[in-house]
Amino acid sequence: MVDLLIKNGLILTMDESLSIIKGSIAVEDGKIRKVGKNFGGQAEEVLDAEGKIVMPGLVLPHCHFQNVLQGLEREEDISPPGWSPFEEFLTREEISTATTFSCACLLSSGVTFAVNILSLKAISSGLLDEVFTKEEEMGMKGLIAVEIWDDEEVDGSKALREEEKLLRKNDSKRIEPLISVRAYSSDEILDCVRDLLAERENLRLSVRISKTPAEYYYCRSKTGESPLQRLHRQGLIDGRTVLTHFTYRVEEEDLKIIRRSEAKIVHTPLDYVYTHTFPAVKSVDEMGIKGSVGMDHPFDLFEILRMIYLHQRAIGEHISASRLLQMVTKEAAELYGIRDIGSIEVGKSADLLIVNLPPLRDESIYEHLLWSLTGQRVETVISSGRILKREGKPCWDELKVNREFARMMSLLRRKIRHGVAGS
Repeated sequence: MVDLLIKNGLILTMDESLSIIKGSIAVEDGKIRKVGKNFGGQAEEVLDAEGKIVMPGLVLPHCHFQNVLQGLEREEDISPPGWSPFEEFLTREEISTATTFSCACLLSSGVTFAVNILSLKAISSGLLDEVFTKEEEMGMKGLIAVEIWDDEEVDGSKALREEEKLLRKNDSKRIEPLISVRAYSSDEILDCVRDLLAERENLRLSVRISKTPAEYYYCRSKTGESPLQRLHRQGLIDGRTVLTHFTYRVEEEDLKIIRRSEAKIVHTPLDYVYTHTFPAVKSVDEMGIKGSVGMDHPFDLFEILRMIYLHQRAIGEHISASRLLQMVTKEAAELYGIRDIGSIEVGKSADLLIVNLPPLRDESIYEHLLWSLTGQRVETVISSGRILKREGKPCWDELKVNREFARMMSLLRRKIRHGVAGS
């Protein structure tokens, strides 16, 4: 007897050959035990996916959960381009509440694995433990890091110490540590990051290249090199490196360096509002550089995919819907060396979505998904065999999560209006 059986669904495996199967998935001990047309055994629980699509949980390879608050910054007109005043004064409780709300938004819309990078000018002791706890309570899987940087206003040593503590004490099976750094950081910070990577073979590095033109030119004026050239000279561009916010002043020679070094890119198309440049998703992909799609805010990932698809068509290029979906499933996981999620294959973790979207012909199903799917159509969400959302209803206390978030937003609004944000 297996723990869970999903039957009668149109299964988009997102495996290497993009197999599509009309049939069943058997789950035992959180793993996929059988995928096929027939399953003759018994199951403790059966979900009927007749007339629906079953696909892997989405993988979001870059996000800042605290940025769920940035709508308030724009409402109060306190958010300069590329920089969040909330980096300076958010409390531990506020970040904790934002983490829970972000997990709820992402899980409900089909993201079962997310990379969460805390980007804060001040890191309070114990904050990471709190964020870890909240993500695990919600059922989220993923990677977490404190973004490390220093400049005239920020001392990166405290963030570095918190990251070192995180690496030493982490024993979570669902949330694992990541190193995250900004490309313009000092040589001292980059030296420490390199040492941490040398000590831990499986550790991955996420690098913010230049979210805004100001960051790009700050790096050039400070070091005499572009952000990517500097990282390359420092020996920090290799197969463990994932580059984010890499849209401004991307030169062909930069891409050649990335390809030779086997580094990866997470495209962040919403940077357009700062750079007036859209990531070259198609051309990067054609060069053989492994890439995915991320976002700073916990939005609906399907909306971001549609934006990329339409932009590529507008400039006379075409990237297929199936390719884009690969970039937020199996290939997104593989950017960070994670092999047991992102596709529906025997032996992999049972991270699955049942989508309430009537299937069309097999040859048009990916286009159909891209154009029609939103987070609201994600009916059931399963993580390691555990049902987190069932037939449209989240298994967490949705009313409590929303109420706590609304209360926190009200308190933050008062803080802003009384000048705390600028103090």
